[in-house]
This record gives sequence, C-alpha cells and structure tokens, in this order.
Amino acid sequence: MNRRRRTGLVFIALLLTAVPGAPRALAVGEQFEGYQTNATGSAYTVFPSLPTLIPYDASVEATVALTQATLSTGGSGFGKASTFWPGVFAGIGPLAKLLCAECPPLPDYPIVVESREFEDPKQSEHPGLSMKTEASAGKATAEAVAAELGTPGVFTIGSAKTVSTSALEGDTLKAVSTATISGVEFAASQIKIDSIQTVSEAATDMKTPTCAGSAKVSGLTIAGQKAVVDKDGVRAADDGEPLVPGVDPNQAILAALDASGVKMRVVDGTEKCDSAAEVSRSSGGLLIQLPIPSPGAGIPPGSTMNVLLGSTAASSAAAPASTFEEPEFVPGDTGAVPPGTPILEESVARVPGPTAGGGFAEPVDTASPTPPPTTPTGESVVPFDGEETSDAYEFDGVPGGLVAALMLAGVIGVRIICRFMERLFTMGAVR
Repeated sequence: MNRRRRTGLVFIALLLTAVPGAPRALAVGEQFEGYQTNATGSAYTVFPSLPTLIPYDASVEATVALTQATLSTGGSGFGKASTFWPGVFAGIGPLAKLLCAECPPLPDYPIVVESREFEDPKQSEHPGLSMKTEASAGKATAEAVAAELGTPGVFTIGSAKTVSTSALEGDTLKAVSTATISGVEFAASQIKIDSIQTVSEAATDMKTPTCAGSAKVSGLTIAGQKAVVDKDGVRAADDGEPLVPGVDPNQAILAALDASGVKMRVVDGTEKCDSAAEVSRSSGGLLIQLPIPSPGAGIPPGSTMNVLLGSTAASSAAAPASTFEEPEFVPGDTGAVPPGTPILEESVARVPGPTAGGGFAEPVDTASPTPPPTTPTGESVVPFDGEETSDAYEFDGVPGGLVAALMLAGVIGVRIICRFMERLFTMGAVR
C-alpha cells in the first residue's frame, strides 16, 4: 500500500511540473516608462516687500507647516515635513527683528523631518508642533501641524496644518495637497477669519487627466461686519445685516480696511489639464498685505509685510511603457522588401570585378546565347533551376501509442527504483 502511494505521489509530481505557473505580478510603476508625482503645501508664508532695500527678485521668506511628498520612477518615495522653514536666506532673523521688534526670534536652522522609501516612518512631537512623514515605493505622505502662531495684537493664528500625499494606485498617479488654517486675527483684532482651506489635486491614468482645486475662506468679519473675500477682493456678505442702520455694509468694510491699510484677495489657481501625460494644479490661497510702519525704522515708504495663507500645488506626469509586437511571419518575406520582389542576382546580370576575383572586364552580354558548361569528360552540366527535385520530408508528430508506452515505462521505472531503495534500507537495518 505504501509503495502504491509513493508511486502515485511521484506520478502526480511529474504531472504538476507541466502545469503553468501564475502570472508574475507587476513591479511598482512597471506599467510606465517613467513617472513623477509631487505634492507640496504650506500653511503660512511670510515675506516682506521692501521696494528699495531689496533690489533683486529673490524674496526673503519664512514658511510654517511646510509639507512635500514625491514619487518617481523606480519606486522612489520621499516625504518632508517642517514646522518652520527659513526660505531663501538663513539670515532672515535679523531682518524680521528689524521689522517687528516685539516678535519672538526665529531659529537659524530648519526644523524638519524627512523619510525615504527604504526608511521607517518618522515623527517629531513638540509643544504646539507636530511633524509626520512616511514613504514607500507606492505612496508618500507628509503632515505638519503648528499651533498658537504670531504675536497677539499684531497677527495671530490658532492652528495651521498641511497634508501632502503622492500615490500610485493601480494605473493611476495621484498627487493631493491640502492646507487648513483656523483662528486668524490681525489689525488689532478688527479682522477675523474662522478658517481657510486650500486644496490642489492632479491625477492621470495615461487616458484621462484630472485636475481639481479650490481656496475657501469662511467666517470673515471686518469690524464686526460679515464679509466675503475672493479673487476680486473684499465685499460685504449677501446675508450680512448692516451694523449701523442706514449705512451700506460695503462702505463700512472699505472704511475699516482703509484705516488699517490692509489689503486682501484670494490668489487665483492655475492648472494644466489638457494632456494625460502631464497634469498640474496649484491654489495660491489667501494673500494679506500689511503695512510696515516706517518712522524711525529705516524702512522705505510703501513697504509691506505679505502673508500667504494656504498655498498648495500638485502635479503628476508619466510616459506609458513601450510595447514590442513581433511582426507576423510571411513566407518569402525577407523583411527589407515586399514579398515576391526579385532579388538583385535575378534582376541584374553579374559583372566580374575585383571583388569577384576578376579584372575590369567588359560586362557579360546576356543577350547572346552561351553554351552550357561541360565536365572534363564532355558531359553537359544541367544548371539548377531553383526547384526542389527530391521529395519533401513531412513530420506528422509522435504516435499516441509511443507516448503512452513512454509514460508506462516511466511509472515502472519509478516502482523499480522504490523497491531497490527499500531493499537497500532493509539490509542495512538487519545488519
């Protein structure tokens, strides 16, 4: 009974070797020739505008709650989160102190956390500050949160949070960045904003590009009057009742803004969504311009401190993987000329020359008949006309009886080997 079981198991193993395996799973991003996604967001960016003090285009800036997440060809993922980024120049601290003497000093180095696809997720927690990053071959995420920012009575923010994600989901590349800021007060608390939310999204599956984005400001009040701010500026809310009977709310809002010197507008977003190979979307957020007092500070007139709340951007680009299809075989097709085209030797008379071992002889006259060549015995040689004179060999396959006999012989051979091994082990046990 044991012999039969062993023989049956061996026979089944031989049959299983002929069963094809499961198809290989695609590696990350293998469906693309190359790809790149990028999502970035910042909750709070400050940069001064000094017309004569800084005569070049590069801006001095400081960014709070910055995030970035990228994926690129080969399964490379990267995530970066920073609660403070000093921008172009590390020496912004002295300049910021000049502009705002009562503001707390800024650190001279960035507070940042970074992760790559071959590293574990990272996290950094401090009072009022939080940073998280995680990266893999198929997804990268970065999150930064900051709370209680600014100087009371000048410009304060309750909380600022940004989240940026780049992901490869099946055949779709997707980048999304969001920024949320809440509890904003400035201009001696005459201007208040409940929340600002900015979103940018760009995705593509090499067939249909997708772009989406928005910047929404909620709960804006100016001197107690409900207001709305968009790309065209500030105006009274439609449902806002005038605080002073008989006074136009728009006139009250304009008077309050003129008194404080504050200007606000939502920066228009831009997008590129006409090609599935390259998609991008950006949302500027809310831009606030605050006047800088110039007396005694050495600051030129017309200088402003600009605050950009909720700036996000997302982009996805890819190229499809190239596919090679083997051409269909056509009998007689040499690959260079269409089938049936005469070759050079058949259409042009051969002319002896240096390459053929002869000299520069006159061309052969193909019009005059030439006698057939003869052998040394005088017999005529019949030229080969290109047609096969022997019978062609045809292969009809292996007979079914032979296949069955070979399988039976294999089974018998396995049984003989099993018996021989049993005897060998039995002899060793007796001894």
